[in-house]
Amino acid sequence: MKPYLSVFLLVLVMGCARSVTRMNPSEAVDLSGRWNDTDSREVANSMMADLLGSEKFKEYAKALAKKPTIIVGLVRNKTSEHIDSDTYIKKLELAIFNSGVADLVESDAFRDKLREERAQQQDFADPATVAKWGVEQIIIGSAAFRSGAVDTRFLRQFVSKIKPTQIVIALDTEKGGIVTNGWRRKLNLRPESVMEQLQPFCAAFLCTDVDREGTMSGANLEWFRKLREATSHRIIAAGGIKTRHEITALEAIGMDAAVGMAVYKNRLR
Repeated sequence: MKPYLSVFLLVLVMGCARSVTRMNPSEAVDLSGRWNDTDSREVANSMMADLLGSEKFKEYAKALAKKPTIIVGLVRNKTSEHIDSDTYIKKLELAIFNSGVADLVESDAFRDKLREERAQQQDFADPATVAKWGVEQIIIGSAAFRSGAVDTRFLRQFVSKIKPTQIVIALDTEKGGIVTNGWRRKLNLRPESVMEQLQPFCAAFLCTDVDREGTMSGANLEWFRKLREATSHRIIAAGGIKTRHEITALEAIGMDAAVGMAVYKNRLR
């Protein structure tokens, strides 16, 4: 019996043998198969290398005669993987910073504000959504502006899918300057100075005198006349209108009137 026992033990020992391979300490090894921080860094570096090494970027930088300034937009995860979008944005920003051929917008708050504006444009002013709703006309307000200026890039994209004849651009004005984001942000722009630039993207302007809106203190006819001289487009006037006489006066200079509070309170005379 002893010889048989020896053979059996030999086979058992040989079957339990293990192979050990040493790894390079500097090499990242993923044991889970899930998306991780290293994946975010490698993809971000690859994307930035493709962008910053492209001929179009080099031509743009040459024409600009200085290092371009880049801001990373909103990143959304539409995969089944658990990917932290904020972490991914930081990796992209770090890749730009380390590149040496482009500058990064420095203020975190400013970058977040721009990303928020762009997200609002994507969510609430998507041409595909408008087409799906089947609306005849849409009013674009804050989305028409970005970083304190007319966002012509966004407007061009919008009118490529929605006809300008279906678009009204709202110009809310307080103390002579355009205000956006629920009247909380004031731009260094006056409506009469941007109307010509906006005309190719719309059929009309909705001009609201925020200083008089809801007050029933009477329309600022002098201001509306100034706006009339700035554009041949149709203008819808709003803010403080309380009498039929004012509506007639606006009609005489080729404007429509949007009346709110005076109608709500049954005080239109």
